[in-house]
Amino acid sequence: MRSPGSDELLALWERGLGETSVARGLALLGLVRPDLDADAAADLSIGARDGLLLDLRELLFGRSIQGLVECPACGDTLETETATGALRAAPTGDALEIRRADYALSLRLLTSRDQIAAERARPEERWRLLLERCVTAASRSGVPMPVPQLPAEMVAAVEDRIAALDPQADIQLALSCPACGHRWHAAFDILSFLWTELGEWAVRTLRDVHRLALAYGWSERDILALTPVRRRHYLGMLDAWPAS
Repeated sequence: MRSPGSDELLALWERGLGETSVARGLALLGLVRPDLDADAAADLSIGARDGLLLDLRELLFGRSIQGLVECPACGDTLETETATGALRAAPTGDALEIRRADYALSLRLLTSRDQIAAERARPEERWRLLLERCVTAASRSGVPMPVPQLPAEMVAAVEDRIAALDPQADIQLALSCPACGHRWHAAFDILSFLWTELGEWAVRTLRDVHRLALAYGWSERDILALTPVRRRHYLGMLDAWPAS
């Protein structure tokens, strides 16, 4: 995984402002994994993709993740801190098929392509669409059957098997409110979290460019070409410079 330059990250952030969350994630992978072409990235399982984005988050912003979460019970705001290592999950299964009672199902892991298709569908149709994409074949007593006709217990079995095969796709944080003692789990979405962090970094960087350009007359290209350490030192000297 290559480390992108500030100019590359800013350009990608600007292009991604009007894109969906999945498109942004794939664009980020395209930037830092030139060995992974667009089709190959889109065909990664959701968990495999999210694992790579977690690698990128560590590269850009470190291994500690801080955030603010509102307690659903009392409304108090919690400050959380989680190590990225705690957000990694290993598969606990390897069979892409389910045989139970008279039913036989063949499965595949969901990918970014499936998420994009779900985003384009009506909200009430998204779950059914993902189920039909995930179950590639279904039969009862050897007779093929439509996936939407599967009973609830078989649908639950599909969900459990996919969760075991691709656990990185659904990371849950265990949280506890110090104010009221309420405990709950909250989903952690690396796609939206990393993009939010990138946006905050982009705004800070543009402000730094603005200050340095005003003070020294340098171009944006010249300022972004500075290493982060040198940029911070120049900004520190500006802060220490007596006001005129």
